[in-house]
Amino acid sequence: MSLINNILDISKMEAGRMRLQLKTVSLAGVAGRAIDILEQLARAKNITMRLAAVEDFAAEADGDMLERVFSNLIGNAIKYTPQNGTITVSIVDEGAHLKCGVEDTGEGIPADYLTRIFEKFEQVQGRRIGGTGLGLTIARFFVQAHLGRIWVESEMGRGSRFYFTIPKRLTLTPEGAARAPEAVL
Repeated sequence: MSLINNILDISKMEAGRMRLQLKTVSLAGVAGRAIDILEQLARAKNITMRLAAVEDFAAEADGDMLERVFSNLIGNAIKYTPQNGTITVSIVDEGAHLKCGVEDTGEGIPADYLTRIFEKFEQVQGRRIGGTGLGLTIARFFVQAHLGRIWVESEMGRGSRFYFTIPKRLTLTPEGAARAPEAVL
């Protein structure tokens, strides 16, 4: 079912038919829901997950989309983190933006994949862990729909750190696309 939903979401994104549903959301709450959903998978590998957010930051955002971003990033971290590892989800205030991170103690990603890991169906060769290669593409689209950016930093043998930023405040165009409040006439 997840594969079908991912393919449908990709089709909607490419056709420009996916619209944001903005409301004030707690990013710690959104991240916490994603952690709760994936807790059993982490527990099966004795992985410690923690949420590091000094405050309960709020943003004008589509909470469902951001929950999928967190779920996709945390799900990947669980897949690639060995037994007894650690995953840390963080949220930091950077003025007009919030910076969210998912850091793991996994094997890391080879440098030649870092620039293309967010492309459709892209997966690191030689890994024996399943997946569709769509989760990071969906995460990238959802972050970009919020006028944010997403990237990864990784070193082999030292884990990976996925980050994304989103503005705290957005408004919608009549077509349902995000825009910064300064662009409102």
